[in-house]
Amino acid sequence: MNDTQSADERLGELVHLNRLYETLSLINQAIVVATTREQLLQRSCQVLVDHCGFRMAWVGWLDKPGGRIQPLASFGDDTGYLKNIVVSADDRPEAGGPSGTTLRTGEPCISGDLLNDPAMQPWRAALLERGYRASAAFPLRLDGVVGGTLSVYSDEPGFFQKREVGLLVTVARDISFGLDNIARDEARRQAELTVRHERDFSEAILNSLPGVLYLYDEAGHFLRWNENFERVTGYSAAEIATMHPLDFFTAPEKDLLAASIERVFTHGEAGVEAGFLSRDGRVTPYQFTGVLTIFRGRKCLIGVGIDLSARIREEQARRASESALARAEAADQVKSAFLATMSHELRTPLNSIIGFTGIILQGLAGPLNAEQTTQLGMVRRSARHLLALINDVLDISKIEAGQLKVQAEAFDLPDVIGQIVESLRPQADARGLALSADISPQLGEVWLDRRRVEQILLNLLNNAIKFTERGSITLAAGVELLTPLSGGLPRPGVQLRVTDSGIGIKPGDLLTLFQPFRQIDSGLSRQHDGTGLGLAICQRLTQLMGGSIRAESEWGQGSTFTVTLPLRQTT
Repeated sequence: MNDTQSADERLGELVHLNRLYETLSLINQAIVVATTREQLLQRSCQVLVDHCGFRMAWVGWLDKPGGRIQPLASFGDDTGYLKNIVVSADDRPEAGGPSGTTLRTGEPCISGDLLNDPAMQPWRAALLERGYRASAAFPLRLDGVVGGTLSVYSDEPGFFQKREVGLLVTVARDISFGLDNIARDEARRQAELTVRHERDFSEAILNSLPGVLYLYDEAGHFLRWNENFERVTGYSAAEIATMHPLDFFTAPEKDLLAASIERVFTHGEAGVEAGFLSRDGRVTPYQFTGVLTIFRGRKCLIGVGIDLSARIREEQARRASESALARAEAADQVKSAFLATMSHELRTPLNSIIGFTGIILQGLAGPLNAEQTTQLGMVRRSARHLLALINDVLDISKIEAGQLKVQAEAFDLPDVIGQIVESLRPQADARGLALSADISPQLGEVWLDRRRVEQILLNLLNNAIKFTERGSITLAAGVELLTPLSGGLPRPGVQLRVTDSGIGIKPGDLLTLFQPFRQIDSGLSRQHDGTGLGLAICQRLTQLMGGSIRAESEWGQGSTFTVTLPLRQTT
């Protein structure tokens, strides 16, 4: 009889061990196939109950703001035990059980007799009702840090022996490994999604810009181009990939283009006007600008081509009308200066967009490294710069067309001034400039178009920072009486004065300072960028609000811009 009992025990032991190994195998299978944290945790709980003899299994994760352990997955909780209990991870009584203890200590916690365990008193009634008699909790880690627990329950006191504990330690470790893999996969997917969004955004920018854009190496192999390039030339992408840049020009102009290309690779940039030859033999006059850049570790030329047909037609029309020649020449000078300015402004952000996003467009996958993050940052900054230029053009266009209206509202002007000054302080600090505001205590709430007042102040302060090499910039704001030009009684107004110690303005330049598309130092070699629209916009916005703006300056000594606006007191 004893021999038979020993055989039965050995058979039972073997069956038990097989169940433990089967449990571990099934959980490892879940780790392989699960694509989300929820899938992995739910399947693990189910396997522990179905194959390992536990009454219930659940996974809790720390909710840091609340200090409580929130269930993420469970199986076998047919009686709603988890919905009716509170498990904490701090020093409250609800934190004394296995789950709270394990989360605090990072070590497994076993309670072999739940009903007689003092730490389990807050849950004793619920445990007794459901027949839970033993419990164990094991730490789950994410990237090496304990963030949750795996908890299992048995209806047998003393159920958790060495083998069961060893299995569950291994299970918790394997689940943690699976959680790390899922987190890495999710991070990779998010990185890939970010790259795709940035790529699509960059492609949209490139294809929305006027003219043709292209990139080729020293051997003349095309690496990138926009849709306009295909449309203008009439060649397909596959054909362009096999062509040389000189194939798009007539024989008489190939030497001129070859010399211009050589200047780019030897001196960094070059420009040339030439006829752009399309597939059907049509030749269109174009202005080409090339800049040297590094792409995939090799020297490349990034080029922009602008169709000159419209400009040429305008010039021919001007020559046909002698009576309008003087006005046409003046308009052309303004337009040419503007085009030159925009060409310079677009070249630098465009170089960033093509050069840095091109690296991402190689089809790389996986998490972004530090260098890739830097490159994406450059893309965003360049795009924002382009957007700022476009916004200026749109603003002046709306103003000139009478489509821009001011909308007055009540707001605290000193508070707005403080916010603007603080937003620009890092920019001033980077140049070593002292930026301050001097606000009269009499100045408070006003009734004006807040957005336009902010736009005026930002334009003036940005200009002051841009044209000041050393010293200080001060924004003074106060209340004064304004006398209407048409006569009548003085009325209260606000005066905003921006004073800098910058390069100043020459007397001759003061006459055209507020004209659109005018800049003090126009030309491609100028040191200070911009569209030449900022001050013109400031003047138009000030006038729309019934005010005025004036400039005072001494060359080499700094400038002061004064804005006066009618002040309507709110009631």
